[in-house]
Amino acid sequence: MFVKSVILAAASLMMVNAANIPVMVGQGGLMFTPSSVTAAQGDVLVFTWASGPHSVTQGTFATPCQPSSGGFNSGLYVILTAHC
Repeated sequence: MFVKSVILAAASLMMVNAANIPVMVGQGGLMFTPSSVTAAQGDVLVFTWASGPHSVTQGTFATPCQPSSGGFNSGLYVILTAHC
């Protein structure tokens, strides 16, 4: 029972330390703002589309325009009206 409580407490601490990192997609053109982030394990990247169409797709630095096999891909989002 004690071990289970310690594990739950440790998991709770990790969740408390996790950060939501906002990333704007398409604000000002074909770009992400900020252009790079440093995320710790457990952090959440929150993508918000400012204009479109755009996608968020995992790739490599060597081939940035080719999606990674099995990687993250949001699909194409089309924004029809601007958000204020």
